Amino acid sequence: MKKSTLIIVAFLGLMLVPSCVTRAELDREKEQRKLNEEALTNAKSYQTDLEEDRRRLAAENQRLRDELGDKSKMAADASTERLKYLEKLADLEKRLANIGQEASSGNNSGDVTVFQTPEGTVVEIKEGVLFDSGKKEIKSKGAEILNQLATELAPTPYNIRIDGHTDSDPVKVHLKEFPLGNLQLSSERSLEVAGFFMKKAKTPLGENRIAIAGFGPNRPRSTGTSAESKRQNRRVDIVVLNAPAGAIGVETEPKSPGTEGK
Repeated sequence: MKKSTLIIVAFLGLMLVPSCVTRAELDREKEQRKLNEEALTNAKSYQTDLEEDRRRLAAENQRLRDELGDKSKMAADASTERLKYLEKLADLEKRLANIGQEASSGNNSGDVTVFQTPEGTVVEIKEGVLFDSGKKEIKSKGAEILNQLATELAPTPYNIRIDGHTDSDPVKVHLKEFPLGNLQLSSERSLEVAGFFMKKAKTPLGENRIAIAGFGPNRPRSTGTSAESKRQNRRVDIVVLNAPAGAIGVETEPKSPGTEGK
């Protein structure tokens, strides 16, 4: 009886062992599946993030390409506008130079000259063309020239400054009219020219485009003491501001005749 019981127990033990092993493996497989599923979920999430980054980078790349294209177009447009600007400026300078040549074709060559400075184009008109000695009233010949200049300048965008200059001889005859001397004389002459441009010219210039300055004898064209040197210094300069130097081959700022009378 005992022997039979032992055999039955041994048989049952053999039957139970495979069942225990199978459940353990199933648990491990289940755990592994869980880990695999988590890994797959993480991979999909990572792939989604990568795809989002790719779309973001592609959009940024396109934006930069568009911006570069816009800047290239802007640069090309600016270059085109610059060329148009220089062409218009060159045309203006030529017309101003022609006015100067026509005005200087009389007795005194160089009474009206056009040249370039770092500030822009300058139309220099000698005193004798615009004024009688010691006077501020504009002469008829000067009015004709100023009218021509106004016609050329009115349609342009440039501002102008009118600079009055005198020689170094003190004001004597007209001291009562100009008690502050040459500084006052040069300033009032500039103001007269500005007033002509604004009120009397056939094609007036706006007041907002005009500035004036009176330098008296303090910015001489010539440092000599001869009559010719002093004539060179008595002048009105009409400075066309913001017009860059060197746009065309007009003469550069004249050198002082200078060594005369030293």
